Parts: sequence; C-alpha cells; structure tokens
Amino acid sequence: TFTGNVKARQGDAAMATAALEVQYEGGDTGAAGAPTAANPGAGTKIKRIFSKSPVVMTRAPQDRVTGASFDYDAIKQVAVVDGDVEMTSGTDRSATGDRATVDQQADTILLTGSVVAIQGRNQLRGERLYVERATGRTQLSSPVAAGVKPGRISTRFYRGAEQKAQTPEQKVQQLADEAAKAAATGAVGVFKTDPTAPIDVEAGRLEVDD
Repeated sequence: TFTGNVKARQGDAAMATAALEVQYEGGDTGAAGAPTAANPGAGTKIKRIFSKSPVVMTRAPQDRVTGASFDYDAIKQVAVVDGDVEMTSGTDRSATGDRATVDQQADTILLTGSVVAIQGRNQLRGERLYVERATGRTQLSSPVAAGVKPGRISTRFYRGAEQKAQTPEQKVQQLADEAAKAAATGAVGVFKTDPTAPIDVEAGRLEVDD
C-alpha cells in the first residue's frame, strides 16, 4: 500500500492519487526461480492495482483521465474508472460520464452514465458511448433500463469553423444582404435565415465509422 501524494509511472503513462494498493501473488522464497539479489521480484505477478481516492492519469502527448476511484485487473488488462469521469485528448476533445471501462487487450473504451462527448463545437449526449479504437468505430446509445423503453440520444453539429461573434447590427446587415441577393436571383422562397445555425439531431442510436 502506497500513501501520501502517490505518483506512478510506466513508459509514457503516469498516475497520481492519494493512496494506491497493489495486490500480487507468487514470490515464495522456497520456490524455484524465487527472488534473489540478481533477480528481484522473480516469481511474482501483479494481480490488481486500485485506488479508492480520486485519480489523475495522463498519457503522452495529450491524453488525460480523471475520476473518483480506479481499479485495474492486471490479469484481464481491464481498467475501470468510477465517479465523475472526465476524459480529454488535446484541447478540443473530451467526454464525461459516470464510469469508464478501458479494455487494453480489445483496445476498447466504454463510457456509461449521462455521457457528454465534445469535439470542437460538436456535442453528443447519451447514456452509453462505446469506442473501438483499432477500427475507428464509435457507437452512442441509451439502452433499455429496468424494462423502460430505450432512451434517446441527441447531437448538435456545426458546419464549418467557428466564426467571429457578430454584433446584432452586423447580423441584421448580413441577413439583409442575403435577402437582397436571394430576391435578385428569384430565390426568396428558399431563403435561409441563418446558414451557420447548428444542426440538432435526436435519435435512438448513432454509429460513426471514422
């Protein structure tokens, strides 16, 4: 058990927490291949690493995960981060939820519970976000719970890059200019009042092949 401003590092990954417990097996001094001065730790195998304290995990160059607790099954290579989970990658990608399950062997991430995913200005909301990193596939859904019919997911997408904010006067002038142009071309019937408005979509499920 490690306590007091614990910092653990392996390769380009690091973790910081208040207390960390490591469970292992093996290392019997009477067994063949037991630890020696030349081979410390021989015969031992880490089974589980966990912390009941808030954790901050980082991975170079720009990935960061925070949560209220952490539990890693070293045998199955599955990590679970629980409680107010926030995952960020760079400055424009983030996802929050109640629990994140990272399967290192399958190379997947499952985020559940009031999920909000943001990329740039685009936003996705649901209850279950499943990411297959190796294949670039993502699925957002709100599964059936306690016999209740499936929930809905919602998204808000923006077209193009974020534009500089306009004053009310500038916006009125822009709309007037577009209206005049549409009238001149006989397209008043299909005049768009705000071509930069976001696109809101509600559905049962979203699947993305990146």
